[in-house]
Amino acid sequence: MAKKKDSKYFFDKRTKEWIKIKNMVEEDLVVCGFIYKQNHMISLVLGKWDDGVLHYEGRVTLGVLIYKKDFQKLTKSVLTDLERIML
Repeated sequence: MAKKKDSKYFFDKRTKEWIKIKNMVEEDLVVCGFIYKQNHMISLVLGKWDDGVLHYEGRVTLGVLIYKKDFQKLTKSVLTDLERIML
């Protein structure tokens, strides 16, 4: 999705300020962390490995409301699954 910086979101209503765009470029990125915002939105902090060095690539805000305790449960579950796969 792309939007004008100062546009507002209206639930269940389409406006010309929000448009769908297709991403034709794929890139492998690493989720390095997250920023929990006051409005219960989450931004993922992304990085990319380049010659053994992790570089900041930006952040992506998830378009869903999620409460901190639920996100912490989800994060713990994902990490547990990763540990199981890696061992």
